[in-house]
Amino acid sequence: MQAIEQIASPQIQSAKDDQELPWDILIALIPLLTTKADLSRLMRSCMTLHEYMLPFLARQCLVKSWEGVASLWEFVRSNPGRYLLIEDLELPNPSALGDIELPGTQKALMMAVSVVANASKLQTLRLHGVDTLLSSCQILLPAIVSLPDLKAVYFDEIGNSRGAALLGQMTCPLHRIVLDFGYHILSDESLPQPDLFQLLAPSEQTLEELTLIDTPTQSTFSQPINSNVRFTRVHTLIIDVGWMDGCIAAIDLPFAFPNLKTLIWRSEQDDYPEDIEDQRGRYLDRADEARGSWDILDVLDCDACWVYNYAFRYPLRLWSGVVLGRHEKHLSYFRTVLATIRPKHLDVALLVQYLRVDLDHSLDVFPPSEITHLNVSFNNYTENDTDPGRVVVRRFKEYMSQLHSGFKHMPALQFLSLRFQFDLPTLAECGPFVAFGFGALDAGAYTRKLAEHLPELKHVAFQFRHFPELDACWAITRQPLDVVKLTKDAAHGVLCDSPFAEKLCGRLAEEEANVNLQILNATW
Repeated sequence: MQAIEQIASPQIQSAKDDQELPWDILIALIPLLTTKADLSRLMRSCMTLHEYMLPFLARQCLVKSWEGVASLWEFVRSNPGRYLLIEDLELPNPSALGDIELPGTQKALMMAVSVVANASKLQTLRLHGVDTLLSSCQILLPAIVSLPDLKAVYFDEIGNSRGAALLGQMTCPLHRIVLDFGYHILSDESLPQPDLFQLLAPSEQTLEELTLIDTPTQSTFSQPINSNVRFTRVHTLIIDVGWMDGCIAAIDLPFAFPNLKTLIWRSEQDDYPEDIEDQRGRYLDRADEARGSWDILDVLDCDACWVYNYAFRYPLRLWSGVVLGRHEKHLSYFRTVLATIRPKHLDVALLVQYLRVDLDHSLDVFPPSEITHLNVSFNNYTENDTDPGRVVVRRFKEYMSQLHSGFKHMPALQFLSLRFQFDLPTLAECGPFVAFGFGALDAGAYTRKLAEHLPELKHVAFQFRHFPELDACWAITRQPLDVVKLTKDAAHGVLCDSPFAEKLCGRLAEEEANVNLQILNATW
């Protein structure tokens, strides 16, 4: 909003520089400007550019404060035609206003409603604290419902009554819906729980992406046998159950979303349900009742215990989001599920020390499978924060030797990525030992040893979180068998062609941009 405030009364300057760019080039450059600051600086250079660029600047109004709402309202009120320029609008949570009954608060809400009601070209609407907004301002609901061109909504804290009613009344063809029900609102299970099909039915023919966050405990995608609500265009479904017990009943997911490609099922709970075996048994017993089926799902992002809990039985291409070692039965769940869903590509994180305890000091994790592409991240090397670097090095060599045996169970393996995470608060103290030990690893010999037992293996990549200079990618040739260390550019190409490109190539891009360590850590 700072950029909008700056151009509300622009200081127009006459450009007299003989070397300025021609108009056609300047106009061609406008769509390439990605920040409002850059747009604002250029458009204030002359009146022509100001008028031409105003739609680009006003198209997206992501307002983070209620002071920003007031600035936006002044900006459009001075010229009502500017309402029609807004395509993407975000309004902050009303909880920041304090007492809803105060005149100043009501005035701020009226400004927000005015912007929403008049922005008739709005395509994306993001509202925070929807339940509070609707209860505090009765005219907001009809203002939203009347928007004719809305394509995407992001609503958080929608609650179980007003927010649900809002979505149910919307008749515009929504393509993307993100609903955060709000854990603190729905923690009382005595309150009526929203019916997901009722909420989403108005967008049955148009919906493509759906995200549900902090879903209520009684929510379900199971529907009566005589009901045929199907979202045939949905390709991505994200369900984040937060910390709530009793996840969404999912027996009819393949029927409700027959053309789904990506299913992301997340939970902030490290613990799995105490009655997980009973829940799995109920899903297995009801398997014959399920309507619909997926021939193959493209991506499943979900930890092993939840896939096991729901007795998930559909084959898929890529399984990610798997973390092994948090609980003693995780490995058993993982092996059971792996045999059922038979992924071709697998992305898994190992909590090494915990797994070693569970497996009696062995890392024989992977059962026989037909996996062709595997990415393994290693975490938790040390039993405590004071383990010296020499101990870490010795264990690292043990892990690599043990894992070699496990990889032999994958005769179809073509691509293997090994990423090493360090959990050492004393890294500066232990670093020299760790770097020496990892540097001493003959990655080429290790790759060759794998290739001798894996006839389809083509590439093996190594990445080290705090020692990127040790990163390497090896290519394998046959007849005769040989391994070749790839150049950085060639390695980047191999990683970008892998099913894990977003994770692996993102790391390299950040290194090339010299991003600081704090940001680099976030990518892991």
